[in-house]
Amino acid sequence: MLWRLIGGLILIFSYEFCFGQAPKSGQLNLISHDFQRQESLSLNGEWKFYQSQFIDPKTGIGENPILIQVPKRWDQSGLSAMGYGSYSLTIIKDTDIPLALKVPDLFSAYQLYINGQLLANMGVPGISKEDEQPGRKHNMVAFGHIKSDTLHLVIHISNFVHSKGGLGSTITLGTLDYMMNEKFINDVYDVFMAGCLIMGAFFFLGLYLYGRHEKMVLYFALFCLVYAYRIIGWGNYVLHDLIDIPYRLGMTIEYSTFYLTAFFFCLYLKHLFPEETPRKVANFFIYLSLIWALMTLLPVRIFTRLNEPFLLLVLLGMFFAGSVFFRAIIRGKKGARYSIYSTIGILVVFCMKSMAYLNIVEEILWVSMIGQLIFFLFQSLILSQHFTESWRLAQREAENAAKAKTDFLSIMSHEIRTPLNSIIGTTYHLIEEKPRKDQQVDLNNLRNSSEYLLTLINNVLDYSKIDAGKLELELVNVDLRQFCSNIHNVFKSIAETRNITLNFNYDDSLPAIVEMDKTRVNQILTNLIGNAIKFTEQGSVNFIVSKGILEDSTIEVIFKIEDTGIGISEGLRERIFQSFQQASSSTTRKYGGTGLGLSITKQLVEQMGSKIYLKSELNKGSVFYFSLNLEIKDELEVSEKRDALKLTDHKVLLVEDNQMNVLIAKRLLEKWEMQVDIASNGKEAISMVESSDYDIILMDLQMPIMDGYEATRILRKKGYKVPILALTASAMFEKATKTSKAGLDGVVTKPFNPHDLFDAISGQLKK
Repeated sequence: MLWRLIGGLILIFSYEFCFGQAPKSGQLNLISHDFQRQESLSLNGEWKFYQSQFIDPKTGIGENPILIQVPKRWDQSGLSAMGYGSYSLTIIKDTDIPLALKVPDLFSAYQLYINGQLLANMGVPGISKEDEQPGRKHNMVAFGHIKSDTLHLVIHISNFVHSKGGLGSTITLGTLDYMMNEKFINDVYDVFMAGCLIMGAFFFLGLYLYGRHEKMVLYFALFCLVYAYRIIGWGNYVLHDLIDIPYRLGMTIEYSTFYLTAFFFCLYLKHLFPEETPRKVANFFIYLSLIWALMTLLPVRIFTRLNEPFLLLVLLGMFFAGSVFFRAIIRGKKGARYSIYSTIGILVVFCMKSMAYLNIVEEILWVSMIGQLIFFLFQSLILSQHFTESWRLAQREAENAAKAKTDFLSIMSHEIRTPLNSIIGTTYHLIEEKPRKDQQVDLNNLRNSSEYLLTLINNVLDYSKIDAGKLELELVNVDLRQFCSNIHNVFKSIAETRNITLNFNYDDSLPAIVEMDKTRVNQILTNLIGNAIKFTEQGSVNFIVSKGILEDSTIEVIFKIEDTGIGISEGLRERIFQSFQQASSSTTRKYGGTGLGLSITKQLVEQMGSKIYLKSELNKGSVFYFSLNLEIKDELEVSEKRDALKLTDHKVLLVEDNQMNVLIAKRLLEKWEMQVDIASNGKEAISMVESSDYDIILMDLQMPIMDGYEATRILRKKGYKVPILALTASAMFEKATKTSKAGLDGVVTKPFNPHDLFDAISGQLKK
């Protein structure tokens, strides 16, 4: 009642005093009106109304007319909301400027006549529900072709489906150019706002689907979508100008989207600031909004009665949302300070649209546009800040998870490699003791099995390093022919046990010495040749090394492995390069393996700047090949000239807490005629270095009392320059940072090949 009283006062003063002209007793005199100065005016005032009559639009004659205020619904004028009738208004003008009428949505059905000519209609009015065909949209009515100075407006109107009937909205008269321009601006505004909201909605849907599936993002996207429909499906009804939507369907969508905007916004608010949102109050608004939306399935005359009470609910909801935002600001939540601006913006828009809906004031377009833009801009900023913080937390969690994985692999690597070092070291030692032939077979099987286990562990660790982007290439000068020949010799005996021929074809025109990461290239070739032998049951395997393009000091070396094995079907060729995948489950059952070898091979080749290729035919064989651009060198490094340096009489301190590892390492060092002292931890090692001179220190990293890192740092601080090599069973440490910071000169990973340990020691002693 208060809003209606205010509205009445505004209408009286605005049209009488501001515009000075308003219809009285069904007539409007515009002879003195200057359309060039004031290009439009509202036809609000007293119209003649013929209840339950469709008067003749040509004569305008009917029985017992009453004067009724426009805009005012029938139920607001003491009449029944259901029924039919005719409105009549006579306009007197003295201008030849083309004019037009803007007729808003009038709830159900009408036909508009001027001087007896039917110029516009919305649906088809009738004298009963069966005769009526309701409609829903705005009409722009141009009548410049009517040259008369007197205009007789007759509107036949009926309503048998809606809870509101009559001329409840303002009809506007103005110059044709002005009215068309105003419609264009309104339509552009609606399309622009709806387009922005739809694009924003799909953007947030993408963030939800491909992000962390945060529900607040989903609900805000859905809120934007339903609000976008409200903009083009209500008000100016731009969508209805493009699509002929059935009345019942249009009404259901129009009202349900209004209720769903509140529903989705409450859900969004609940998940945006869960700690600041009282759950019970939020659920109250959520359930009520959903109930209102479901009520749109009832007859139109029922659910349209519930709209005004819902406006009050929305107003209360806005104050509730403001209180939530205020608590979030106090608690320092990310982006919360933007919420106060968005609340002010949408509150202004809501109040203006609500009063326009109730015919209290005319909606000011630019105020609505700015208010809505402010709301969506600051809500987007809130989500952006939340996303920034969310991704930062996710990154921190991912880094912690990666660190936990690295620590786990480091510990497991240490625990597995430590006994494995004893097994491999003891096996090498027993083989060199000239065992009997029957013992030689067992020892070879033991060595092959332990080395296979070591390869499996290395594959898992290398995969983790590659996955974390921490695998580093170590380039050294290599005798290429000798390197490839050694690989061939390793697999030749394995191939012979399977009655397979392993051929080695080497291009003698290749340079003798090249620079490459021999460990990783060895790993690649070992995987490829090992697979070729494993999957070839009869025939042969060819290991081919050939020359490619020579450019200045760089040579392209092509490595090719051919086999006559089971082959790979075309559909499975990409699959085999994926982690933990083989061609089929039957392949895994029959041949074994983890499915990591080719995945690691592919990634290693790509890290070296190349690509691995596959040609294969099922049941006929496969060809894997890749090329590497290698730098040509003139001579070998120390590690490749093992015989150039003897270790005799050099004094070494072995710092190791595991007795089996001490036994294995000591045997090797004494075999090389080195003088060996033993320390069981870092603290003991420092004491021994202070009391004796050593040529080199072999330092385990994980020991009780004091680990190898700490011991090395202390020795460096005290000024000791003696080379210190890390002997570690952990393969997950960061060589470039942790070891260099500690002062270590190099690393040898356990279980180590005796040749690798010899190379590392001799390389340090020659410096």
